[in-house]
Amino acid sequence: MAVYQFPMTVVPIDFNSKEESNDFWKGSKLNNKIFINTIIEELNDNFESSRFLPNTITFGKENGLKIDFMTDSNGLVDEIFIRIHVTYLKESLPDIKKLVSIFGKYDVFAWTGNNTKIEFDYESILKEIEESNAFKFVLNPLGYLDEIRKNIPRSE
Repeated sequence: MAVYQFPMTVVPIDFNSKEESNDFWKGSKLNNKIFINTIIEELNDNFESSRFLPNTITFGKENGLKIDFMTDSNGLVDEIFIRIHVTYLKESLPDIKKLVSIFGKYDVFAWTGNNTKIEFDYESILKEIEESNAFKFVLNPLGYLDEIRKNIPRSE
């Protein structure tokens, strides 16, 4: 993942977080053909799509918001992964709103690249982006790299 990209994973509310697993969708009530077909249809209506792998449909743009909708061998959700190219954040704001209108009506939350669980709403997503390393890097690439350099342990 590039430093200028902000990642999020869509996770169902009924995910059993007690398990040491990233298998967010296993056993979820949302993980059914009706939900999957509805989401894919809505994503298709709002974003360009492509399929490079048999079980993955990619929606959106490389230089903007991109969604990877991955299914398992049974056709059920394996993962819904979102990347926002923060360099193009201003241009991506309408797409973020579309994304929220699609997923926000379901019992899901976002697990962000900041390792934070957030509500799947526009303001929460923007707040997380503004607090992310991707945003810091885009605002000041050299300053961001200098901060990393300062924190590298040096042997004497």
